[in-house]
Amino acid sequence: MPQSLSREDALTTAVGCLQLLQSFQLTDIEVEFREPVFTRSVGPKLLKSVSSTNATASVCGPLTPALGLPIAARDTPYAEGTGALYVSKGCDGSERVHVLTARHVVFPPNPPLSRSHPPGPKAFQTMLKSTMVKIGEHKIMVDYYNQQLEDLQGGDSDDDDDEREAIQGELKKAEAAIEALNQFHDKATNPRRLPPITVGAGAACYTEDWALIELDRNKIDWDNFKGNAVDLGTEIPVHNFISQMYPNLLANATFKYPSNRLLPLQGVIGEDKLCRPQMLDANNEPCAQRT
Repeated sequence: MPQSLSREDALTTAVGCLQLLQSFQLTDIEVEFREPVFTRSVGPKLLKSVSSTNATASVCGPLTPALGLPIAARDTPYAEGTGALYVSKGCDGSERVHVLTARHVVFPPNPPLSRSHPPGPKAFQTMLKSTMVKIGEHKIMVDYYNQQLEDLQGGDSDDDDDEREAIQGELKKAEAAIEALNQFHDKATNPRRLPPITVGAGAACYTEDWALIELDRNKIDWDNFKGNAVDLGTEIPVHNFISQMYPNLLANATFKYPSNRLLPLQGVIGEDKLCRPQMLDANNEPCAQRT
């Protein structure tokens, strides 16, 4: 660690190293100590969200698991984005955890040409196809071995028993190979699920630009994890925030400002409501519609 070794200790150690080398008649070697430069390759464990009265409430947001988690690819740190949604098979973090983000954050349109990423896209796809071919071949053999075992049913001779045992051994090998290949395929593809950016996708012709990135679940304190929640922050006072939520004073106010500032995601807003909000503005008129 920097500044952890004194000059005197370094000198004593260097002299001892030289004496050891000289005892083996190695005299053309120099011993030198240099202070290392420590660079953390991964970020710290995400922190627990704190109350508004905490002095760090206004600054610690980016280091908490609240939605909007800042992210960037290691090779392209200049292209930053945010995590929009956590996705997990289990609710306690025991399964793989992914975060939804934009594809162009993970793979910017113009990455540095000086960097290469083995394997390349073509080689990677070739490897995946070869894996699936192998899985298919073993599945064919599994069906074949099962058919052989079915044909041997009722046979009680020693030859039948020997043949049945040999076939069962080959069947287990094929099934084990399928499991191993499937695990390999998952490991190769699950960390990054990145469909290509598509313009005019679907009937509504939206732009499809998303990626599902696997996270290191050890970076999340699951005992304090609040799920998919948005930190409303401290910049907007509570009364101003609520007023902005309901510009029409005659409307029924159902929104309640969370005491911990963490607003959990609930339900899904349909496309029609996104384009045609049903709220009324301060003049008791429908909010602007998007076409």
